[in-house]
Amino acid sequence: MSGGFLAMNVLKQAPPERIKEVLRVVDWMAAPFGTQEDLLMSYGVPETDYQLDDAGNPIPTAQGNLDAVSGLWKYITQRPQVAYLADIPNYARAVWDAEHTLIPIGVEDPVISYYSPTAFGKGVTATQAVTDGINQIIVGHDPIANYDQLIKDWRSAAGDQMRKEYLDAIAAAK
Repeated sequence: MSGGFLAMNVLKQAPPERIKEVLRVVDWMAAPFGTQEDLLMSYGVPETDYQLDDAGNPIPTAQGNLDAVSGLWKYITQRPQVAYLADIPNYARAVWDAEHTLIPIGVEDPVISYYSPTAFGKGVTATQAVTDGINQIIVGHDPIANYDQLIKDWRSAAGDQMRKEYLDAIAAAK
């Protein structure tokens, strides 16, 4: 459970006309679901990256799947997410059911509105290392016995310092 925040893009200082121009481009990139702009941003070029099925749903081609992976512009801005995948029948219902099962048992992140310099510095590398290690355990490449060492390594690399910084930030906010 998070605050729904993934990333932030910042515009550098510029004349008002330039800022308005960049914001028009960003606004175009965040076109509503189902519009022609959204189809281009989400699926690519018709007939090359996707084809419409009999019901008018976009179905990615092999090229489209490759192009979608390299489409980093999606991380500048995008419309709100929707529970829609044309090639998976009943996808929206399955997502809705899963959300209504999982959200009530989710745990809020207690530090979501606080800042830790270490978390955004050394913490990124340390967290990636522990995540990679856990993934190796999950897929069966490493034994579960590695888990305790992964956590110890994470704590010494950044976790303990992050904890201190978050606790200090929480105390300062009270």
